[in-house]
Amino acid sequence: MKHALEEWDFIESRIFSGKKIILLLDYDGTLTHIVENPGDAVLDGRIRSVLREISGYKQIVLGVLSGRRLADVMELVGVNGIYYCGNHGLEVNGPGTEFMLEEEDFFREKISSAVEVLRESMKNQEGVSVEDKGLSVVVHYRRAVEEDAEAIQRVFMDSVKKHLESGFRVCKNKKTLELLPDTQYDKGTAVVEIKRQVEKEAGGDVRTIYVGDDATDEDAFRSLGENDVGIVVGRENSCAKYFLLDVSEVWKFLDKLRSSLQKTIE
Repeated sequence: MKHALEEWDFIESRIFSGKKIILLLDYDGTLTHIVENPGDAVLDGRIRSVLREISGYKQIVLGVLSGRRLADVMELVGVNGIYYCGNHGLEVNGPGTEFMLEEEDFFREKISSAVEVLRESMKNQEGVSVEDKGLSVVVHYRRAVEEDAEAIQRVFMDSVKKHLESGFRVCKNKKTLELLPDTQYDKGTAVVEIKRQVEKEAGGDVRTIYVGDDATDEDAFRSLGENDVGIVVGRENSCAKYFLLDVSEVWKFLDKLRSSLQKTIE
């Protein structure tokens, strides 16, 4: 992989050669630092201002894709008129697009029961919290001691065993364990849908930039075309073409993009 900041000149020439640029960003670990309490991952006001400015340029379409609930990520980002994706692609909302799962009521009911089971089974585990995301449930154990990690994972798998037999799957990530519907929809299908919508409006020739740090962002990277730009944050094992070291470098990348957009109207 190549460093996206060092390769900016090439990336710039590639993305600005199309009719439209789609900029899609993960939230936690990409726009904000990973923190022990997910509720503390608040978007820096300066970055919100940059995102608002970028979204105002006619040649760019902005979106934020997250594992958080759709309503939560929309509130956290607070930029109007852009695409939002929640629950790793299970919920999509944006200009001219709104997608929800078929059998949504069934999945919500099953997740509700899983939340109750997990809250009971995890109540004696120190440093563990259970988050109900409507269409999924996630156990956070970043604040637990490392020696308890294996036991927490074992209790989780025992607790959701019945759900795995009725249309659900488990996603293991950075100190989180998540139960969610086992469907064809993920961040990759969300990217494809957004790109389809934008290409339709622009008449084709759209270039997509996707920036993310999460394991679920790999689905998005795999959905990208030859002229698109995938950038992974903070890790080396990825199918993305480029990398950024951390959140601060994501901010630098966004600033470079903003500067290039400003030049187009000078």
